[in-house]
Amino acid sequence: MAESNGFSGDVLSDSRRIKEDTMLIRCFILIGSIAALLIFSGCGTKETMLSRNWGSSFESAKQSQILNPEAGRNLEPVVGLDDQAAENNMEKYRQGFTDETSNDLDVIIIKSR
Repeated sequence: MAESNGFSGDVLSDSRRIKEDTMLIRCFILIGSIAALLIFSGCGTKETMLSRNWGSSFESAKQSQILNPEAGRNLEPVVGLDDQAAENNMEKYRQGFTDETSNDLDVIIIKSR
């Protein structure tokens, strides 16, 4: 019957295949467009509150721990320890790294009954 209208089965299947291919191409274009939109929308984000205040907590903590910010400009000698006491303290400090005192760990043995 299809041949009486002048259409063969191959022409209908070719037409259907072209429509399916066209739909497939449109789907790929749509998916690609959505993917590109999502990828490039991440590049244009606005500045957030976090990025504006990035590092301010660190700087605040650092500044609050500085007793005298102008201390580096003071060129007068430090008053407090005399040179002999300071030298003794430095010697004790250095010996703390070289003394081979007991580095063994104390072991506690616990026996279960």
